[in-house]
Amino acid sequence: MIPRSPLVALALLWSCSKPPPQASQRAGPNPPREVLSLLPADHPCRSTVQRLAQLLDSLTVQNGEGPHGPYHRVNAAAEGEFWDRIRYLPPLPGGDDLLASALELVYTRYDDNFWNGFLYHYPYLDSRKAAEIADKLLREYPQSTLTERTLWLKAFVFRVIPPEPDARLEADYPTFAEQVRHRPDSGAAQDVLRLLVQRFPEGRHACAAGFWLAQEDIRLKLLVWPKAGDPRQP
Repeated sequence: MIPRSPLVALALLWSCSKPPPQASQRAGPNPPREVLSLLPADHPCRSTVQRLAQLLDSLTVQNGEGPHGPYHRVNAAAEGEFWDRIRYLPPLPGGDDLLASALELVYTRYDDNFWNGFLYHYPYLDSRKAAEIADKLLREYPQSTLTERTLWLKAFVFRVIPPEPDARLEADYPTFAEQVRHRPDSGAAQDVLRLLVQRFPEGRHACAAGFWLAQEDIRLKLLVWPKAGDPRQP
């Protein structure tokens, strides 16, 4: 893919060459256990946050070893409980960190999934659930310092091309089965990227967002095999 015009390419090259600003927006969430420090001992959601922290650990640990190296053993029951708890979590101090952790570390595994192979290592990628979590964070925490990151990940989930159907994998991986039914929405992704550039013109994702907005086709093909490269960044 190439930019639509040389002028766009030159503008993007100039914008990408600028040093990153000292922005108040954060690159990622704080660990759930740090959220506990914000809650008094008698807070009604304290036990829920504790359980979410335990589930997050179990859903991200690399507890298997195979021909491609260490990987995560799928735990559909833990993912189901995690989803039911995180989707109904009421607003609370640090709640945006909990939602961002679910978005980044479970339902996109954006920090690592393309480099290692999303299916083999992190089988919970689910565009529908990721989009719901992103919308919840943006709606309930409009002043969150994780807003830019959330918009970037929301655009990502709209861009993803579903994997090929596979009856065996769909039976073993419930979120994989749902991802097979996912359909990318380039228009929705472009709308989110435009909003990101408008709100954070000098943010850490503004340059890449501008790049993708200049492409004819911004959809992303998921990589199944490990060490296949990373197509997300220009």
